[in-house]
Amino acid sequence: MRKILFLLLAGLLWGCTQASDAQIMTYSVDMSLYQGVTNSPIYKGIADKELFKAIREDRSLIVYVGYPQSESCQQAVALLDDSATKSHATIYYLNVQNEKYPFDQQAQEQLAKLFMDHLKEDIPKITEWPLVFSIVKGKIKNYQFGMLDDKQLADSYDKIIADVY
Repeated sequence: MRKILFLLLAGLLWGCTQASDAQIMTYSVDMSLYQGVTNSPIYKGIADKELFKAIREDRSLIVYVGYPQSESCQQAVALLDDSATKSHATIYYLNVQNEKYPFDQQAQEQLAKLFMDHLKEDIPKITEWPLVFSIVKGKIKNYQFGMLDDKQLADSYDKIIADVY
């Protein structure tokens, strides 16, 4: 009887642990501020602290960093949306101008340090938006800063999304 009770309790605890491990805390985002976004449910808002936590926990995800008032971000999100929709990807969106979840100077420096640590490239400041990058098992694998022509940007986003999906 004790053995059965122990196994049931162990299974219950393991199940609870698995469920909480799989969760990244996100918030809903209004993507209607972006022109050309057709599949808003694929975007999940993420605060910088949750992003850094996901990296520490060796997660794999696609992250878009930007804001809707930027013309470059508008153009980029329309292309990102196409790539993500084709792949059925989830995009974690870090809005750099979100007042509720601010992306402050300290968070920017922490993200720049992660890029330097993982990619071994000297990126002194991350202030160029849009930024789209893949994290695979907690490591930054691929990224795209700023803008290219539409074809190059779409290809870059397809490659980034393919890292995870």
